[in-house]
Amino acid sequence: MGFAKHGAEEDADIEQTSFALLAFLGAGHTEKRGDYKLNVQRATGWLKDRIREDGAIVRAGQKEPDGLVHTLAGLALAEAAGMANMPGTKKAAQKAVEYTAGRLQRFEGEQRGGFGRAPNAEQCDLLTTTLAVMHIKSAKVAGLHVAPGAFDGSIRFLDQMENRELGYSLAPGLPPSARATIMGCFCRQFLGWRKEDLQAHAARAVRVGGRAAMVPSDDLCKWFAALMLFQQGGDLWKSYNESLLQEVAARRVQEGENAGSVDPRGPLAKGGRVLSTALVTLAVEVYYRYVQLHE
Repeated sequence: MGFAKHGAEEDADIEQTSFALLAFLGAGHTEKRGDYKLNVQRATGWLKDRIREDGAIVRAGQKEPDGLVHTLAGLALAEAAGMANMPGTKKAAQKAVEYTAGRLQRFEGEQRGGFGRAPNAEQCDLLTTTLAVMHIKSAKVAGLHVAPGAFDGSIRFLDQMENRELGYSLAPGLPPSARATIMGCFCRQFLGWRKEDLQAHAARAVRVGGRAAMVPSDDLCKWFAALMLFQQGGDLWKSYNESLLQEVAARRVQEGENAGSVDPRGPLAKGGRVLSTALVTLAVEVYYRYVQLHE
């Protein structure tokens, strides 16, 4: 993509492409249909070209993958594979999810845990694990093979990160936070927990009133919050969604060559305009992209 062209201050081509692809898929465009099917085809093809033989998705010249980048790109390929059932995309998505579960998840067998940013990392974190849970769940829904232990290890790690009174921590040794609790609740939802069992943590995470502008601390977290609160439903979702739509409308550029986009801000601002705009789009797509579980 040429990350600098789109305002990124660092190499974020994989992230930009993956989030943009997810946004197109979320609007119903696939490799087979939709007004933007050519964009989807180009994005999936570009990501497939970056998969090594062992399944890792890496930047040009990079020796080892960044777990966050790999799981994000793997998620995008799994979603594309599930929606269009194209053999080449399914093959690539299968390789990627095998790397996620086989190299980025800590240990093997009954000792499996969370996911880390480096292969066979000793240190796991909830952000990487959240994207990995999305990856393995989407791959399974797409009909790809995912080792059952990948889900068991994710649950084991979430148990370790949870404080029943205060919520979730981003990594071992860190205090619970609202940002981590949003991710922890969302992961639990994807892994089969009932919304009633998560309500206390979900409400605590947005106890400031559920307004999008006050959910910490970046557009990625807002996307996770939209996903999680949509599943919780009720007043939490209604309040959050209303404020999210207001915030997006206020941030949208109205004129010029960047019309329709949102200005980058927060910790992910270095990823550029495409990344921020795709994330905001994903957040507002939630209510028609996903079904509410356990209704």
